[in-house]
Amino acid sequence: MSQEITFARGLEGVIAAETRICKIDGLNGKLYYRGYSIEDLAVHSDFEETTYLLLYDKLPTGAELADFSALMREGRPLAPPIVEMIRAFPAEAHPMELLQSVISYLSSYIKHRIRHSATCNCRTTLHQVAQFPTVVATLERFRSGKDYLPPRGDLSHGANLLYMLRGEEPEAHEGGIMDKCLVLHAEHGFNASTFTARVVASTLSTCYCSISAAIGSLYGSLHGGANERVMEMVDEIGSKEKAEAWVDKAI
Repeated sequence: MSQEITFARGLEGVIAAETRICKIDGLNGKLYYRGYSIEDLAVHSDFEETTYLLLYDKLPTGAELADFSALMREGRPLAPPIVEMIRAFPAEAHPMELLQSVISYLSSYIKHRIRHSATCNCRTTLHQVAQFPTVVATLERFRSGKDYLPPRGDLSHGANLLYMLRGEEPEAHEGGIMDKCLVLHAEHGFNASTFTARVVASTLSTCYCSISAAIGSLYGSLHGGANERVMEMVDEIGSKEKAEAWVDKAI
């Protein structure tokens, strides 16, 4: 007796996993992290507290948040060889390709080398979250002909990113806006890059390999790269007066 074999092209309609971390209600325009609405988190939380919530499935106490924030701020600086690696990249290289390369190299400098431990994975994730802004800012500074600017431990996550990009301390409201933007983008469900990271992690590879692979997926023009296409479109249009003519031509 033969059994018919079926498949779902592109995994369409296949439920690959379940999650309690994030819920996207596209019909009603709602986004939830661990049961909390994004509106409440954007108003009442900040990036560091939201990161704790996503990692540990609960909001931290004051003491827990202080310890967590201290660990994040201690992890911001880059080792000198990492800085020199970034400096050596050609200025015309795409930032996402550079970011993927740097993240792989960062694993050589992680202090917590024990693999496949929940505690180790959380510490490694925290280390990555802390260093990503420093890597991104350093990439941009070198591409702009500027030198490496070490992070500041007295600034919030968002304010520190702006400081490293600009070279001057941002106004309080500017740091707050950046922090809210980071909260809004902290978790967007089981998308292509998350799926990629999970596939790599399922082989018992390292957190750094998983995130590096996820960045490669995010780079694609049908995923995170779509934002870049939008910016290119806006630059091409030039002004709002030219928008209608541009759309008519595109259609």
